[in-house]
Amino acid sequence: MVLETGNRLLATRLAGDWVFWETGNVDFLAFNIAVPAMLRLIGLGSLVIVLAAPTIAWSIRRRHRSRAVDAGAA
Repeated sequence: MVLETGNRLLATRLAGDWVFWETGNVDFLAFNIAVPAMLRLIGLGSLVIVLAAPTIAWSIRRRHRSRAVDAGAA
């Protein structure tokens, strides 16, 4: 009943978990299903890093300059 009415990939995930539990080997089908989601996360993380890098670099330079000005005034 659960496998018929649940998530479309529920049976595959349950079978993959069972294979891993019984044999210690990762089910290749479950791995192939997970690859696109992993690639999307890697791509999104890379995009966030690329977009955030200029802002972080600007903030670091600004702090460095303000410390240099404070040190020169002292």
